[in-house]
Parts: sequence; C-alpha cells; structure tokens
Amino acid sequence: MTLTEKVFFTAQLQSAHALQIPKLIRWEFKLDNSQALKVGINFIDQHKNWQLFYSKTGRD
Repeated sequence: MTLTEKVFFTAQLQSAHALQIPKLIRWEFKLDNSQALKVGINFIDQHKNWQLFYSKTGRD
C-alpha cells in the first residue's frame, strides 16, 4: 500500500543519525519494517532548506 500523506512532528536526532517515529504515527499508518519512507528533515535552529532522503524503518 502506498502512503501519500505528509505527517509533521518534532523529534530529536539520535545517535547514528537515527530518528524515532512516534508510536501513534506508526500505528495509524501500520508501518512495517520492509517499507521505504521518504523523509525530510529541517533543523529548528537553522532556517535552511529541507534535506530529503529515503529511509527504511528499523526492526524495533
């Protein structure tokens, strides 16, 4: 199933450039480990353009 909605949330970048997606978002869209996501990051203290990349969810 292709997800086409944009979801915005604030998160802290963790070690090894990991980003934790909140549980409510994972449950709402029923995200699997095998799904690839298009992720955009914009740092709050810097007013630069969004950094876009593709990512895969982890096992946990």
